[in-house]
Amino acid sequence: MKKAIHHWGLPREYDFDAKMRLVRELGYDGVELGIARRGELSPDMDRFELASVKAKADKMGVIIHSLTCTLNWEASATSDIPQIREKARSTLVRQIDIASQLKADCILALPGFVALDFTISSLCDQKSESAYNPSQERIRYDVAYKRAVDFFREIVPYAEDAGITVCVENIWNHFLLSPIEMRDFIDDIGSDYVQSYFDVANVMPYGYPEQWIAILDKRIKRVHLKDYLLESNSVSGFTQLLEGDVDFEAVANALHDIGYDAWVTAEVNAPENDRGETAKKAMTAINKIFGGV
Repeated sequence: MKKAIHHWGLPREYDFDAKMRLVRELGYDGVELGIARRGELSPDMDRFELASVKAKADKMGVIIHSLTCTLNWEASATSDIPQIREKARSTLVRQIDIASQLKADCILALPGFVALDFTISSLCDQKSESAYNPSQERIRYDVAYKRAVDFFREIVPYAEDAGITVCVENIWNHFLLSPIEMRDFIDDIGSDYVQSYFDVANVMPYGYPEQWIAILDKRIKRVHLKDYLLESNSVSGFTQLLEGDVDFEAVANALHDIGYDAWVTAEVNAPENDRGETAKKAMTAINKIFGGV
């Protein structure tokens, strides 16, 4: 098992070099970086700036294994508005380009939305500057499904040429709400370059992560680890590892049963004035969940 942390879990006040040094010192094998309008990784960075990011991670022996992108929340692949669907496509293409330059072999992608009940700022403290928000639309389910399948089929040749696996995450989007649906969705796209980024906590309000793992099986190429308090019934219920209701013993056993030995990434949020405590705590939890393997 390869252990990583999402950059949200690293101290906000640290510069990139200090963050990478902390990642290595705590024993993580890698990091998942996120593209945002402002910050250490933006869509406007040129190849020299991206090469500098890669060199700094390499210097510390940290692998950039995957990229997320907050801008994906501002353009839905299932929107009724053609220009928004095109924006979703161009954003994902740029994410693939950046991943290729950073030598990450995977990106996290959103499947689109039937509806959305929250804003991106509630997830990652980043305010949207887009005039469009997926919560403004409610898309008919079968229409959303067809649009999403078509969207990713169109992305496949680009991802294949770049050597980047596009991993679709299960999110709170009123869409692809069961492991059977997600399995069939990936199979309908029909490419090894579109697979699953499974988030163990995101399914908690309506399912069981160990069942999703068993059913998605080899389609899972990345795993997000976070915890969730069922009593909250909202996005405020996401919490630090081993502080919620996820049955991590069942999760670990299910991953073992399907032979998963790739990346597990702690998707946790460091508060202000954090000095590495969040990342350290997450590593302790990962070692406990997986027996230090």
